[in-house]
Amino acid sequence: MQFSREEDPPSGFNWNNAWFIAYGVVMIAVLSIGFLGNTMTVIILRKHEHASKSLTPLMINLAIASLIIIVLGYPLVISVVVRGSHVTKEDPTCRWSAFINGTVGISSIATLTEMSLVINYSLHRMNPNVRLTKRNMALLIAGAWLYGLVSMFPPLVGWNRFVPGAVRISCGPDWTDKSASGVSYNLVLVVLGFFLPLCVMIKAYYEIYRLLRSREMLISANSSFQLRQKLYIKKLVRMTVLAIAAFMLSWAPYCFVSIVAIFKGSHIITSGEAEIPELMAKASVIYNPVVYLITNSSYRASFWKVISCQKQTMIVHVRENLMPNGPSRRTLRSRRMAVLLKPLNEVSVYNGGYVVAMGFASVRDL
Repeated sequence: MQFSREEDPPSGFNWNNAWFIAYGVVMIAVLSIGFLGNTMTVIILRKHEHASKSLTPLMINLAIASLIIIVLGYPLVISVVVRGSHVTKEDPTCRWSAFINGTVGISSIATLTEMSLVINYSLHRMNPNVRLTKRNMALLIAGAWLYGLVSMFPPLVGWNRFVPGAVRISCGPDWTDKSASGVSYNLVLVVLGFFLPLCVMIKAYYEIYRLLRSREMLISANSSFQLRQKLYIKKLVRMTVLAIAAFMLSWAPYCFVSIVAIFKGSHIITSGEAEIPELMAKASVIYNPVVYLITNSSYRASFWKVISCQKQTMIVHVRENLMPNGPSRRTLRSRRMAVLLKPLNEVSVYNGGYVVAMGFASVRDL
């Protein structure tokens, strides 16, 4: 999404203008960092130590959404800047960039809202690790994308329109349209895309705060277990709150100037300054991986394992012929084997090899 202005610019881009240079540099940085960070997020969250967690599917959906906009939306903007040209409202890429940017942005906000609701639901069930069924999780993810599509579809069929922005770098809804149709759509879009999700998240986290403060969270007589449980919940809430805060703060300036443009019928900032809120909104694709890395110790550990290509512990079933002199068949069926692959010390003559340690324990001990 982007601010709109109908007047043609007096000239194309001028690379001597610091605004255009800064815009191009920031967009290239956002595209590069965002692509690497979100690709790494998808790889990490698909690992077995994260796969069983309740928020993992939604976190992966957020990362994929960011990758979609990075691959399908941002290169169009960068190409315009590099060519030193500008887009027109008749250009098909104008409508495409506006639609894809808006759809992915609103779908991401909807996904963040669903994350807060899932945490709230888990706490009401007295289990922060409770998982929704695959069907329900698929419905949540599909619902987030449908929400974004429905929000951005009306301009394609005549309810408002997509037009070039103030500097003609990218396109978005015509925020300065004074017609009843234009104003009504713009107000609906602001409510659906920002204020409604924000209100739902505030209510959800207020209830989470109350639950954390209440005795309903006492799920066991074991005080040490209660402490670990509460610490885990607080870390989970802190991670999601920071991710939501970063996303919302990046979109807030854009939302504010858009609302002013709706009621004033014109923009309150110059063409160069108008790109600052847009850049802040576009930079939202890089925040989530950074938040996960800072606040989530499990994600951080997996990140370094991926970077250093370390092997991980695996649990496999033991076959009877692995222990020819061992216990009976009945006992073997109730046991599993832990295989730990650990890199040998660099000074070892088997440099680059792995130590394989095997240990046996009954199922009740695992």
